[in-house]
Amino acid sequence: MHGFWWSVSVVGVVLVVGTAAEGEERITSLPCGTHTMLPGQRLTLQTPNFPSNYDENYRCQWEITCTTMETTTLRMACPSFQLESSTNCDADRFIVTDHDSRVVYCGTNSPSNRITINGWARFTFWSNVVEGTTARGFRCYVWCDDITTTSTTLTTTTSTTTEEELEWWTGGGCSSVSDVNNRNTQPDTSGSVSVITERRRAMTTEREVLKDERSRQQQEHQRWRNTSNQLFPSISWLELTFYFVFFWAGCFYSLYRFYRTSQRWAQYLPVTPTPDSWFGPQQDKTDLEWLVWLPLLLSWAPWGLLHVALSQLVRKMWPQHLCSFYIGFSLCVCVAVIGSVGTVLCLLVPSIMFLVLATRLKLLVWLAWSLILILFNTHLFTVYLEYWVEEIPDGDYKVSVIMAWIILRSLSFSLEICDQDPDARRSSLPLLLTLFGYCLYLPFLCTGPYMPYSDFETGLAEPYRTWSLRQVGWVCGQLIRFLWWMGFTQFLLCQFYAHSLQFTPELVRKMTSWSLAGFVYFLAAFLQLKYVVLYGLPSVLARAEGYVPPRHPRCTLMTYRFSDVWRYFDQGLYRFMLRYIYVPWVGEDKSVGRQLQGTILVFTFVYVWHGVSSQVLWWAIINCLGVVTEKLADIVARCDLYRRWEARWLPGAWSRRWHGLLAVCLYVPSLAALTIFLSNIDNAMTVGKKIFITGFPQSTLAMFWFMYCLGQVSMELHNWKIRHKLQKEV
Repeated sequence: MHGFWWSVSVVGVVLVVGTAAEGEERITSLPCGTHTMLPGQRLTLQTPNFPSNYDENYRCQWEITCTTMETTTLRMACPSFQLESSTNCDADRFIVTDHDSRVVYCGTNSPSNRITINGWARFTFWSNVVEGTTARGFRCYVWCDDITTTSTTLTTTTSTTTEEELEWWTGGGCSSVSDVNNRNTQPDTSGSVSVITERRRAMTTEREVLKDERSRQQQEHQRWRNTSNQLFPSISWLELTFYFVFFWAGCFYSLYRFYRTSQRWAQYLPVTPTPDSWFGPQQDKTDLEWLVWLPLLLSWAPWGLLHVALSQLVRKMWPQHLCSFYIGFSLCVCVAVIGSVGTVLCLLVPSIMFLVLATRLKLLVWLAWSLILILFNTHLFTVYLEYWVEEIPDGDYKVSVIMAWIILRSLSFSLEICDQDPDARRSSLPLLLTLFGYCLYLPFLCTGPYMPYSDFETGLAEPYRTWSLRQVGWVCGQLIRFLWWMGFTQFLLCQFYAHSLQFTPELVRKMTSWSLAGFVYFLAAFLQLKYVVLYGLPSVLARAEGYVPPRHPRCTLMTYRFSDVWRYFDQGLYRFMLRYIYVPWVGEDKSVGRQLQGTILVFTFVYVWHGVSSQVLWWAIINCLGVVTEKLADIVARCDLYRRWEARWLPGAWSRRWHGLLAVCLYVPSLAALTIFLSNIDNAMTVGKKIFITGFPQSTLAMFWFMYCLGQVSMELHNWKIRHKLQKEV
């Protein structure tokens, strides 16, 4: 199989962001995200389309850490820097945050020669949504310097400034060394040694840039070749159409057979009559998440809109009290939704984590988080929780879900602060208010999605901006979009009764193979639609405030790789596992054993996070084995012996057909894991028995054929995405 899944998830495919102006060489820009540097290494940050104007409504954040953070610094140089000018940098801006300060740059005020207090910094670029107000942008270089090396370099450059170098800086010999020496004796500091040193350092920086350009260009060409190599070989449009038609015909036919089964057995199922509904006379209301959270979202929607309006007012008048507003407003909602006891429990979790955070020890933070999560999954706590909130409909479930999100956010906050403030220099009270504001942020309080603390912190620091008609139109359009998906999902629940059927295993055993295929397909499709609505509607409110939440789930039914299901469904949770579990554990050790250990740790977290039960355990184990198998297949695919064998015996399109067959080997365990998670183990065994044992060979071969068609359609979709990305970068 093609490529490393972990390289895509950790650092992405580094492509050229823009085409340089005439006479300039093209430089590879660092992609947005989290990156690690070695001492002496250099990275490039630049705006999209540079040196042409960047886009409106664009955001990119780079978080850079030197491997030896305490003994290094990050040094910046920006040969070109031009953003939109504005009062207090309220429009387009570039923000540099380290453990000692946070500085905002705009216009032509660049962060050149900026040196951080240690080897960590966060760089954030924002452009607003106003059309026609962009500029050329910037190209900045970041070095990871060892502190002792930096001191030595400064000492050396002070004493070795030459006349030629000063002539280069002054624009053609307007000053000489003797002129500079004379000015050193005057009160004017423009010719002081410090100025000469800064100029010398800046010139050295430019020389280092020019020296590295040729090797950078070679690396860039290699990356482009690697990106092109990710494309699967093309097949004829006739063959592709054949796969496409067969796959979707099978999907729709299986759904039709399942629809017939649902309607025929409706009298035996726990469906709810809905005589006044536009969607149908009865509806399946046995999915607990949809049953509880959808009415809550709709009933509290006016309060969510009020929250956005008031938060904008607070951001304008009293921005320093924004977190306090979040806390007060959310507590009022919490008391109404889960009662006073539930609200106290929600405050207790971040309070405990804050006390542990005072040690600044990540091991203790993880230990406290694990103990809290395990405690909340014990039977004893569940019994007491049911008693405490028995007067609230579904109170125990509501409190459990809200607390689970708060536990996750508390962990994210604690780990980030351990990195940002390892010496505990920041005041405790503002940190505590920020923690509570982050954990109780209303749009994401009940249903998620998870937004990393770094993104919340960036959005929290955003200045107030007056809404334009375009922004209001965008918010209204997005709300209408997700409300449409909500109505469509409600309509499906009035036609298909999959969730009721999963509680009647005796009826599931009587279903035909086609009906079972439609049963599993509907469960998977409904899962995606459900979280598109539950994640999408709150995200619209967060974006209206200036935050950048994770994208809503993508269609995971059209994925070629096993790991893509995890990468693209819940992107917030995926970023959490990557940022705080996989990358810290693997580190610089890219050995197979270390990566497999990181994968096992990730799925151990998945098991604990989703609830300690046999059903979740089997689901996590199968997914872990699937991802591990995919990793091992990637290793085999990179071997020269295998490549020569494939090139000789499977040239061109035959290589793609071979990969389609290999994909079937991963689709089968994926089907089993999906059925276990969305239904139960008994129904998963029924599906497997009907299709692969009693239905052999007709049902088995038919299922393999449709999985093969799915693989081919997914590979074509993958090719389309890569081509679109390449065209966009060019």
